[in-house]
Amino acid sequence: MKTLYIIRHAKSDWDDKALSDHDRPLSSRGLRDAPVMASRFLQRSRPPEFVLSSTALRALTTCKIFCDAWQIAHGNIHINKEFYFGSMPAMIRSIEEALAMHDTVAVFGHNPNSSILANYWCSDFHHDIPTCAIVAIRFEKLVGADLGTLLWYDFPKNSVK
Repeated sequence: MKTLYIIRHAKSDWDDKALSDHDRPLSSRGLRDAPVMASRFLQRSRPPEFVLSSTALRALTTCKIFCDAWQIAHGNIHINKEFYFGSMPAMIRSIEEALAMHDTVAVFGHNPNSSILANYWCSDFHHDIPTCAIVAIRFEKLVGADLGTLLWYDFPKNSVK
């Protein structure tokens, strides 16, 4: 069995208009939500074996906060430019390659791609995921051959933990 965790970056800060989209940091809310969601992740699952992240500052910062909670060294984060609004086929290929080698993979990215990936692999999931949301999907076989099953879905404003 394989498990994929799709995690959208935490809330970003739009205050500095001079920054490029790629360089936007997390907002104070994002910095508050990310450790809470990392903790909630650990209440449901063990840390992933493999971590992929977008190159964008807000996604990478979210990823590092989760990795701190998971006790995964930042040097073990696999940064992939495709996860910063790259092509869907390239993202799917990267995830499938990671899942071929590891049983559990976490991916930190952006919308709309995070929602598209979750909806692509999980036929019973039909959401536009909010910032810092986590979608956990289980696969019986390698991803390309099978749709997954939703294990759980959580987001910062979720009142049912």
